[in-house]
Amino acid sequence: MGFGPGVSEEGIDGQIQAVRPWVSGLMPCISSGEGWRLTQPQWRATVEATIRMADGLPVYAGCQASDWRTMERRALEAEQMGADAIVISIPARHGHSSTSTLLEKFGLLRRALGGPVVYYLESFVSGWDVGADLGVRICEELDAVAVKDSMRNAQLTSELLERLAGRTNVLQGWEDMLSPDLPVDGYVGPLALLSECTATLFSSDPQWGDIARETERFGVLDRDYIARVKTELHLRGLIPSAAEFPGVHGVAWDS
Repeated sequence: MGFGPGVSEEGIDGQIQAVRPWVSGLMPCISSGEGWRLTQPQWRATVEATIRMADGLPVYAGCQASDWRTMERRALEAEQMGADAIVISIPARHGHSSTSTLLEKFGLLRRALGGPVVYYLESFVSGWDVGADLGVRICEELDAVAVKDSMRNAQLTSELLERLAGRTNVLQGWEDMLSPDLPVDGYVGPLALLSECTATLFSSDPQWGDIARETERFGVLDRDYIARVKTELHLRGLIPSAAEFPGVHGVAWDS
């Protein structure tokens, strides 16, 4: 049965069991297309179920939201629920904050938290084109254990790898940015939900050809990737419905 409005416990469990053989952690509620649109009850139900069903896999709870207050509330609640780390980013309604205000707000939140923090570096939700300098400063302010880099910019990724080495792990968020020329510390992306070939990324023999083929096969770089991924998960019987959130309409990012 479902629990929480629109949340399926069976769907969450099905996805976790499917990816368990090839992932090293779980990061619920962070999709730039839908994660930040969850209501508070939906968000809490999803994070709580993920933590309960993780069975040894660390849970990095996505706390994206449309405003600072909600993101802060989610971050504190995620820690209380037992998340191994929380994942935060610049909210959608940041009020055109200045750089100093952004850093101040991140610093205040960091000091309110007791556990590890991951910074989600993106521009779709926040509308903020964060460059390397500001990205590094935010990671420093948060004392971030990792940054999920979803800016799709090889030069930016390279700078982050160089400047954050030994302090903050860089996790790639785009499949076409995965390359032996950009030796990132981890990967968080939709292909991991669908294909075990991603497990080879950090092995002694990465299967770059398989990763490229599976990326093309499942269309995870297409504008309607949310619809594509949900349709595939539904066909596999892992989620009860492929329906998208109202307003998403298949588009999850701007070109």
